[in-house]
Amino acid sequence: MTYSKPLPSALMRHLLFLLTALALLLSSGLRPSQAAQNPVVVGSARFTVITPQCIRLEYAPGGAFMDAPSLFAVNRAAHFDGFRLARAGGATVIDTGAIRLTYTPDGLSFSGSNLRAKIRKGAQPALWAPGAVSLGNLGGTARTLDGVVGPFDLGQGVLSRDGWYLLDDSRSPLLTAGWVQSRPQTAGTDWYLFGYGDDYRAALKSLTAVGGPVPLPRKYALGVWYSRYWPFSSDDYRQIVREYGQHGFPLDNMVLDMDWHEDGWTGWSWNRKLLPDAEALLPWLHSQGLHVTLNLH
Repeated sequence: MTYSKPLPSALMRHLLFLLTALALLLSSGLRPSQAAQNPVVVGSARFTVITPQCIRLEYAPGGAFMDAPSLFAVNRAAHFDGFRLARAGGATVIDTGAIRLTYTPDGLSFSGSNLRAKIRKGAQPALWAPGAVSLGNLGGTARTLDGVVGPFDLGQGVLSRDGWYLLDDSRSPLLTAGWVQSRPQTAGTDWYLFGYGDDYRAALKSLTAVGGPVPLPRKYALGVWYSRYWPFSSDDYRQIVREYGQHGFPLDNMVLDMDWHEDGWTGWSWNRKLLPDAEALLPWLHSQGLHVTLNLH
């Protein structure tokens, strides 16, 4: 006769809970995949989990997805495979722990009727679907401040009090063979859903994961710049540098504004009327310990 010691009641309750949860999962038809593939392809849609807080959403009829890096997404190798993938009733569910994305294909491009996401955000999750408006966006960046006087709309950026941001990369150029190439006219939807809740640090980390690391600026870039839109000659530039030295003022960077080239808003030819000795001017400026940039228009 053998005798086995009964299991502790706490352990019994835990095992019973697990068995019940497994039975409910199987009875609902929601079956987790044995090994989640990344990216996840569902018909004409493809989902790439980049980080727990960022998923790439593509829709391309015929499956003509874009694998080349873009001007925004330079790091196509970025991926996070620790997500859960489940399928039930025609729906595909991707759960990263931060984003729970549900897609139910209906033969049409992404819309609020076939795609939605629940984003972890404190006690109350944030909800997203195509067409949603981010009312709490904290703003983006401006390409130029030329002509700006007073308040200025910075557009939208990645950080939002809503806990999510949708970046549309569908039309940005591609980087192929070391050069820039326009996307085909037939290119489909190429979105990036950032879902980070209140974790703004994770949002920025996700941005650099796909967009590439942000290098620290050179020390001289934080120094003193001289820049003025004025038709300076070679002699003028030399005199400006001398006067900075005579008065004991620091100077790190010299900007040659747009008159360095021939008339017009484009072109690469030196303006020989103003800079007849451009090839000698640049080494001279460097010999004064200056960094030089040419303003290009």
